[in-house]
Formats: sequence, structure tokens, C-alpha cells
Amino acid sequence: MIRTAWLVLFCFFGAIASAERFPALFDVSGVPSNDVLNIRSGPSSDYVTIGQFFPDETDIEIIKLNRSKRWGMVNIREGIGWVSMAFLQRQPDQNQGDIPKIKSCHGNEPFWNLAIHGTSTQTPAVENKAGTSVPKMHSPLGFRFQLMGSSKFGVSKWEAFRSANRTDEFAIHAENFVAILVNQTCNDGMSDFEFGWRTTVFFEQPTGDLLLSGCCSLK
Repeated sequence: MIRTAWLVLFCFFGAIASAERFPALFDVSGVPSNDVLNIRSGPSSDYVTIGQFFPDETDIEIIKLNRSKRWGMVNIREGIGWVSMAFLQRQPDQNQGDIPKIKSCHGNEPFWNLAIHGTSTQTPAVENKAGTSVPKMHSPLGFRFQLMGSSKFGVSKWEAFRSANRTDEFAIHAENFVAILVNQTCNDGMSDFEFGWRTTVFFEQPTGDLLLSGCCSLK
């Protein structure tokens, strides 16, 4: 049953692929040790400073770029900010088609959250029955899922893989659980944050199956 639901979601949950994928993780680069990288309220140095990154800051999630591609959007406190891309270095293995290293997903009404633990290993692309090479990712460390009002449950093993005919759609699959990830702008409806991954989660449970939607982050 869960595999049937996955196929339906994969067929109808579409997105437009881009040449350079965002969101992506970056590290501060080229900022002197006695200085900081300012976060602005808009994509220009003319906007006020609303925060800062230290010279050794890492794992900064850039959600998207502005039109000039000189400024990147970040989530800060309860809203968004903009930082100069001239002082950020992109981390490797984040190309279009690579399986995203999602760390957390969440949604509301009902409130739910998904936390993915530890590191994962991406295996070489394997040709499927349709003759399409699809990369896969495995993790022995699992994830934790919680629905508000229900107890948490953990999964010790999961597998992630890319759509056979798109480079911007992925699935995380475990026993009785599947999450479809689409590289698409998402808002959680609870804050002014923006996210670059939208998800639909299908979960089989004794009390009834659940279909949930939400947003995901690389952090």
C-alpha cells in the first residue's frame, strides 16, 4: 500500500529544476579574523544590518539568490536576511541531481517534525529496470518522527533515492514510512522563514494512515 502511495505522489508532485541547485550549505570565506560578515535586511549593502556571521562560520544554508546572484537569502531568528555571496564558499557534493542531505522537516495543523540523525553515504548510481541510472543514499543511524499528541518513534535504517526521470525529486523510504522531497520554495505558515525543500509524508500506523505536508532544511 505504501509503495502505491509513493508512486502516486511521485507522479503528481512536480517542480521545475534549475541549473544550480539551492538551498545549499556554504562556509564563510575571505573575512579577516577581526571582522564579521554582515547579514542585511535586504539584498544590498544599503540595507540595515540585522545580524552577522563570524569568520569561521560554517554550514550556512543559503535558500536562494537574488536576481544579480550577488546576495543569498538566509533564515535568521524569526525571519529572513541577506548576505553577500562574495564571502561565502559553497560546500562540495551539492549539485543538481545529488541527493540532498536533509537534516530536518516539519509541518503544522497537526504539528509534526522529522529529525534525521548522523551522516549518510551516497552510493554510485545504479541502472534500474527502465535503464535509468538513479543514485541512492543509505544511513545506518536512522531518524526520529513525532506527531503532536503522539509518542515519538524512531527508524534505525532508511534509504533515499532520486526520481528516475527528474533531478529535483527524491524519496526517503523506511518501513511504513515514506517522504517525498521536492526542490521547491516552501513556507511553514508559522514564521517568516523560507525553505527550499517541500515534502509530503505518508505514514502507516495502526490507528490510521497519515498524509502530511511540510518544509525541510539542510540544518
